[in-house]
Amino acid sequence: MSNEIEAIKSRLNVVDIVSKYVDLKKAGANYKGLCPFHSEKSPSFIVNPTLQIYKCFGCGKGGDLINFIEEIDRVDFPDALKKAAEMAGIELSKTSNAKYKKEKELKTKIYEVNLLAAKFYHHLLTTHKAGSKARIYARKRLLTKKEVVDFMFGYALEGFENLKKFLIKKGYSEKDLIAWGLLVERNGRVFDKFRDRLLQPIFNVEGNILGFSGRYIGNEEGPPKYLNSSDSPVFKKNEILYGLYNAKESARKQNFIIIVEGNIDVASSYRVGVENIVAPLGTAFTTNQAKLLKRFVDSVYFCFDNDSAGFNALVKSVKIVEEMELDHKVINLGEYKDCDELISADPNLWEDRVKTPIDTYEFVKSKLAKGLDLGSADGKYNLYKNLLPVLLSIKNPIKLSHYVKDLALVLDIKQETLENSLKTQENIKPVLKDSKPGKKNKTVLDLEKHLLALMTQFKVIVNIKDPEKVFSESSFIDLYEILKETKGELGMDIVKTLDESHQAIFKEIEMVDLSYVEDPKSEIEKIYWRLVESKIRKRIGELRDELKLRGEDEDLAEELNKMIDSLHKIRRND
Repeated sequence: MSNEIEAIKSRLNVVDIVSKYVDLKKAGANYKGLCPFHSEKSPSFIVNPTLQIYKCFGCGKGGDLINFIEEIDRVDFPDALKKAAEMAGIELSKTSNAKYKKEKELKTKIYEVNLLAAKFYHHLLTTHKAGSKARIYARKRLLTKKEVVDFMFGYALEGFENLKKFLIKKGYSEKDLIAWGLLVERNGRVFDKFRDRLLQPIFNVEGNILGFSGRYIGNEEGPPKYLNSSDSPVFKKNEILYGLYNAKESARKQNFIIIVEGNIDVASSYRVGVENIVAPLGTAFTTNQAKLLKRFVDSVYFCFDNDSAGFNALVKSVKIVEEMELDHKVINLGEYKDCDELISADPNLWEDRVKTPIDTYEFVKSKLAKGLDLGSADGKYNLYKNLLPVLLSIKNPIKLSHYVKDLALVLDIKQETLENSLKTQENIKPVLKDSKPGKKNKTVLDLEKHLLALMTQFKVIVNIKDPEKVFSESSFIDLYEILKETKGELGMDIVKTLDESHQAIFKEIEMVDLSYVEDPKSEIEKIYWRLVESKIRKRIGELRDELKLRGEDEDLAEELNKMIDSLHKIRRND
């Protein structure tokens, strides 16, 4: 199968495929245009002919030409592969067709039986006399007919075989229903997974039902309060967000989405007109869920429960959304325990809170500072220590610099002291305030990648006598040496011989947007000298610190003077 896919890709060009849908313009070694997957005024959609991939730096979508066909035509992989094969004039083998046809048929069957089960549960809640208990509970939770219908709420009766009997009469087997998560088998007995629960179907973004989430409304002590479907060929809990199907259009228009903990929170918000809201399915917010949101919005507003677990979930989620380059803020619940309680108390207050979110760092800092004596050393250290996970997650150098300055004032210490302390922590990157390739501030590592990208895409290789004085990572040095040896002709035949880490860097630098560059050689020299200057500045700082500790030291003083002279020469030549 993999051989067939490679054969198809070798006959097609991703630029030609994408050009049928996007007006592409040459941009250095790449092509650039307006993304077809989200609304934008400035082009951030890049197609790379060398790697045969595309990437939108606005919504995050990317992949090869088959992935593009999947996304643009809204089809699954088998259909996208079939279409690509037809374009390439290649007939897929019967084995390949049969395999993917079988997978598609299986998913279709699961979608169909889930829809049938959802209609069964929905009928019990809305019409059948046996659903009166659940209707009373739904009214207590202030659910109206609109939410019940729009989210297709249902009720699973108390008995063990209600759904089982209904679906078996429809021709389904116990074996399949167990595999698909609707029935369970224990001690040789097969029965309904969901019993005495208010049920909410879980839809994917296309509107297919993947599984169910149920809230127990009985009086027994044993059953868990919330229960979700088990993983199946269509249901992966850590890749799904409850409510996204209903929220996606509102989210796209407003370009942000609210993340809450509970499914009822979603329905309650929907009831009062705030529809761009979703919830993880009883698990921690995941990278896969963040990737899913990136397809629709640029910002997320966290509104986790007002307890220690919710606060810890918020802190952990910051790193995830930062990695996805999603902006983020927090909706303050005040004295209310969750979104649903706030809305029940005052719907207008919920709308006001949504319109006035709080900066995530400011919210976390405020929460952590409560109860601490910031006039004491212990109080200051505890605030700093507990804020570290958030500070270390921030990727934007301007925001990070602002937060560091703010925290230094709060702790009543020098900003330089705090910066030096942060630089010793894992994953923190030093900020270069005056680095502006492409009119954007860059960290040192970003500058190094930018330099490699310029040399790779424009095939202008400068002779660097001592790469270790320019590049801070060995993999960057290795890639530079390969570029130098091949004179920039680093084609895919060579790239495929590299290890995974080097291939990953190559793919990253190939996709850097260099359309702003008019004079590649001049730009390369500019960034090269900025990197050299940053290394000299760093060494000057180290030498000064050593001299403070050691006192007089002729060798250190002499090296410091040489570094300062070198810095002056660079400035004069700039």
